[in-house]
Amino acid sequence: MNKTEQIYPWVGWTLIFLVFGIKSMNFPIHDFANYYFSGMFFKEGLFTTSIYFPEVFNLAINNITGQSFFVSYAPNTPFLPIVFFPFTFLSIEDAKWLFNLISAVLFIISMRRFTTYFEVDRVYIWLLPLFFLIPIYNNLLFGQMYFLILFLLSEGLIAYDQGKWWLMSGYWGLAIMLKVFPIVVIPFLLVQKSYRAVLYLGLSTLTLFLVSVGVSGVDVWVFYGNEVLPVS
Repeated sequence: MNKTEQIYPWVGWTLIFLVFGIKSMNFPIHDFANYYFSGMFFKEGLFTTSIYFPEVFNLAINNITGQSFFVSYAPNTPFLPIVFFPFTFLSIEDAKWLFNLISAVLFIISMRRFTTYFEVDRVYIWLLPLFFLIPIYNNLLFGQMYFLILFLLSEGLIAYDQGKWWLMSGYWGLAIMLKVFPIVVIPFLLVQKSYRAVLYLGLSTLTLFLVSVGVSGVDVWVFYGNEVLPVS
């Protein structure tokens, strides 16, 4: 297979992302508002346990912006505002567009690396966006971060297969701190008897956790662990 034939499937992926990305620009902010305003509260020093109470969160957003949003921050982690803090220097509309663009580019690059590295049949590369057309559509319209999570997971798997433990732990540690559910990689590593990888991942996740505690305080994490996570 020549280089041109390898690129063809990704042209299709790119066109799908481009069409949906443009459509998202005229769609309500939706889920992205949770990420954006958590970052804004973090910037203003207002990120506390109250963010997990929808009424308080929505009233605070209205007081700051003068606009009405209906959002619910749970079950997002207290680490997430650190990542979205830089986006708050843009308007929420521009921030959503930029985040979608970054997520889409990272996802497509990562999927191309993943399918090449693990020698995935080209037929599946053509079919996958068709099978997942609705999730792709919703992710971009709502400004969700699943493309970013998939990028972190796939790059972490490649790094794991190459024995690059620190790189693997960085990708997977960040994914866990953003969404928690990627913690399922730990049972995978235990089944593989990759105890060294578990140690590195534990250190990476702990480091990111301590950074979050250092800037947001321990109270919000205690509340998250006791009140939010058990019912998520």
